[in-house]
Parts: sequence; C-alpha cells; structure tokens
Amino acid sequence: MNGLEKLSTKGSIAARKDGRTLHENAYDTLKEMILSAELPPGFLAIEQEISDKLKMSRTPVREALIRLESEGMITIFPRRGFRVSSVSVEDAREIFHVLGALEVAAVEQMTSQEESARHAACILLEGAVKSMGSALDAGDLDAWADADREFHRLLLECCGNGRLMAFADTMWNQAHRVRLITLRLRPLPTGSTKDHGDLVNLIYKGDVDAACELHRTHRKKYMQMLMKLMDDYRLNHV
Repeated sequence: MNGLEKLSTKGSIAARKDGRTLHENAYDTLKEMILSAELPPGFLAIEQEISDKLKMSRTPVREALIRLESEGMITIFPRRGFRVSSVSVEDAREIFHVLGALEVAAVEQMTSQEESARHAACILLEGAVKSMGSALDAGDLDAWADADREFHRLLLECCGNGRLMAFADTMWNQAHRVRLITLRLRPLPTGSTKDHGDLVNLIYKGDVDAACELHRTHRKKYMQMLMKLMDDYRLNHV
C-alpha cells in the first residue's frame, strides 16, 4: 500500500475529529504520516490528490501544507504539489544542537523553580523513566522511544516557558524521523535511561549546575553517537 492509499483509509477519520477545524485535522493526519515515515522522505503528491483522499476541499489542505512547510517537513512547489523533506547529516547536526541547547535551558529553569513545582514535575518525569525501564526489560524499543519522547516533552512542558516549548516542539518534529530510523541501529539505550533517572534526582534536589551539566553531557553523547551511526551506515539523508 502506497502513501496515498494509506491516506484514503485515514481521511474519513481526519474529517470527523470533534472540536478541530478541517485544516487542523488535515495537518494532524499528514504530520503523523510524515513522522511515522508512512509518507517517506522524497514522497511527492499534488494538492488535489491529498484533498480527494482526505475528503476535504483544497483550502484546509493548502493551509495544512503551508504550516508543514513552515516547520521544515515538506517543500511546496506552486502548481505542482509538495515533496516530503529529507534530513541530511548536517541538518541533523544543527537540529540536535539547537534542541540540546533548548533542553538545557529548560532544565535550568525547571531546577530553579520552587520546591513544590520541582517535585511535582519530578513525579511526572519519574513515571516516564520507569516506562523506559519497563520497555527495555520487555525488549520493546518502540515503547522505549515513546517513553523517551514523553520524558523530553515533559522537560519542556514543566519548565514554565511556553515559547521555549513551542520552538523546541518544531525541532522535535524535525528530529523524530532521524530517531525513528536510527533506533534499531544504536546500542541498547540503557545509558540514556540511567542519565534520565539521574537527571530527575538532581532536579528534585534543586542542583541547577549539576543538572545542566549532566543533560548537556547527555545530549553531547547522543549527538556523537548519532553522527557516527549516520556515517557508519552512510545515511546521507533520512
């Protein structure tokens, strides 16, 4: 089944989501399929094809495509359609560098909060870490990746800076396919799970300097591992 055939099975669902505008539904559906690689890098389609498959007019689809292009997920070609963007090695380096800096800033803000706010955040973060550990015990890398993303989402959500979270969310969307493709190429992520648990302990204690340094080192190690994987497997674009 190709990408457009998959869209035809999801279109009626997208058009019926309660409380969402049509363009939001189109955006959610297309974004989900791009992030999951159901619409892979380089996938080409014209606007009318997408409209037909989603059972929507072209206006909400066009609005969704413009939004996806602003987030770096597709490239629109006027009167020709769009293409799903690929992520190069240099793109990945820049994306994860920016994302790492944003997360360290979030860790600093969260660890500087009042004790009650820190402890409430740590309860949520600890839940994500436990889910990561359980997923590893079960040998379920997809569940581990979901729990890991939830951990990073909570870091941003609980820091109290909405603008930082919104910008980082765009970076996460661009980074997701790289993480998805390299997930089974990397070593078993036991070290990442431990780092996250250690970070929660430092946030709980309010140790700003140590928490920031730990997460900065964690992101640096991940970047080095990722660049090596892309080089070893000759993943010039994903």
